[in-house]
Amino acid sequence: MRKISYTTAAKTLGLMLTLASLYYLGQSLFQYSEDVLSVLNQPAFMAIFVIGVIIYALTFLIVVISWYIQLHQKCPHLRFAELFKIVGISQIAKYLPGNVFHIASRFYMAKKRDIKASVITSSLIFETILIIISALLVGSIFFFLHSFPIINIEINYIYWSLFLFISTLVMLYYLNKKENVLELISGYRIVSILTLFVGSHFLLGTIVFIENHLLFSGDSSLFVLTSMLALSFVVGYVTPGSPGGIGIREFVFVKLAVAELDEGVALSLILSLRLISVCGDLLIYLIALKFNRRPGI
Repeated sequence: MRKISYTTAAKTLGLMLTLASLYYLGQSLFQYSEDVLSVLNQPAFMAIFVIGVIIYALTFLIVVISWYIQLHQKCPHLRFAELFKIVGISQIAKYLPGNVFHIASRFYMAKKRDIKASVITSSLIFETILIIISALLVGSIFFFLHSFPIINIEINYIYWSLFLFISTLVMLYYLNKKENVLELISGYRIVSILTLFVGSHFLLGTIVFIENHLLFSGDSSLFVLTSMLALSFVVGYVTPGSPGGIGIREFVFVKLAVAELDEGVALSLILSLRLISVCGDLLIYLIALKFNRRPGI
């Protein structure tokens, strides 16, 4: 009897969760179709859309800057423009089934720039860990302000933060023991990158905050909206096989947002953010692709 590998099982589970989330979103979209369409038809939406794409582009630059901070010490010959092209071209591949091709593309393109495979691998692993940690840190704000709607228990913010801090130290210890990443990056750079990623979550939260305030006259705070986005982001990020977290992030956000917003409003906000992010990724890809054809840039 053929054994099923853990990777195959994880991807299958991720695919099932993605399909289930998309089914739920499809039902919700049908139920609240008038609310969603009314948002898209508002004159202010196009202005918000343009502003949103610009803000989203800043989150992309944060990814490039954080990678530059990691690699510059070991690879001083690398220019920021080179990393911009690598990340910009590879990032679009996250929408392919599997949710790993953007990482594989970054590895392949970086390897062609004469960066050691061990350095690339360590930097990508480290980036992934810090992205998850930053999302959990920002997402913990939600637990501080609300009881968790699924299990309906209060979680003490101090204990939650302490748990994240200890978990971070444990992960860094074992990662350093295996990959020796602290030779690649100093403690100062760790704090810098983590701060950048936290700022990236708040930039995305700002997009939703602007939408909620101008389109729905909502009074939810930036911190609450950002924390819900961060939690939905990390769930979609770690779900194996989910391309770009599509379906998963939207489902989690809507379920969390019922503590603050009407379901139709939450659905409109997260779907418009998805539209902004997809268009932003496509725009960055086209810019990076054009620059990549000019070796001097």
